[in-house]
Parts: sequence; C-alpha cells; structure tokens
Amino acid sequence: MTKSIVLISSLIISLSAYSQNSNDSIRKVNRGISHYYEQNGHVLTYGKMTTLMKGNVEATNYLNKAKTSNTLSIIPGVGGGFCIAYPIVRALSGQKANWTQFAIGCGLTAVYIPILISTNKNVKKAVDAYNKNKVVSNNTENNYDLRLGLSQNGLGMTLRF
Repeated sequence: MTKSIVLISSLIISLSAYSQNSNDSIRKVNRGISHYYEQNGHVLTYGKMTTLMKGNVEATNYLNKAKTSNTLSIIPGVGGGFCIAYPIVRALSGQKANWTQFAIGCGLTAVYIPILISTNKNVKKAVDAYNKNKVVSNNTENNYDLRLGLSQNGLGMTLRF
C-alpha cells in the first residue's frame, strides 16, 4: 500500500513539475533571406509584439522605434522597387526605357536599405530586452512527450524524444 502511495505521489509531482515549464521567449526564425519572430509556434506581428511587451518599458521603446522606421521605409522601398522594375520591363519588351527613372529607383533603394537595417536592429533589441526578463528553462528546448499508459506489464509511463 505504501509503495503505491509513494508511486502515485511521485507521479503527480513529476507530471506537475514538467507540465508547468513553458518557454515564453520570442525567437527569430530564418527562412532564406527573410525572417520572422515567433512565440510558442505562433508568428508575431508588430501588434502582437506590442501587447506582449506592454509591461517592459525598454522593449516597448525599441519596438516603437522599429515600427516608426518600418513605416518610414515603406515609401522609398515601394517607390524604389517600382522605379527600378518599370524601365527594366519596358526595355525587355522592346520599348524605350527611361534610365533616369531607373537611377532614381536605385537612389531610393539606397535610402531604403539603411532604414530597413535600423528597423531590424531595433526589433532584435526589443526581443532581446523582452527575453532578458523571461526565465528560460533548458528542459523545454527538447521535444519530448511524457505519457501515462497501459501495456502488457501494467500501468506505465513512456517518454518519447
């Protein structure tokens, strides 16, 4: 009787200890030349990051800088892309291309790139400031599955890696 009580109590303690470990940190996921940020398998947008980082003043300041520079980068990014692509398409189709427009597009792209780099640095600083305040457990880094089940030998636990 005492063995079963000890077994059941140790099972309850071990299951509750492992079930409460959650990794609330934000991580950067690289996909080729692009990247995004995710938390617990969910992709984060600027709006979701704002709600997550609401209590962290340092992270919120960096994120606000990133949102502002991202908004400012849309104009030269879209304009530069259009000004570069339009003359190229006209030249490939046999029409007369306006190479001055192409040069303006290259200039706008040259303005866009440093703004984009600044945006990415500020988002990274915001994520680092947010993660600095979170306790990250090394146990949640591994993918494992702990289950309680019945087998031919009786009641048992299985741990899958």
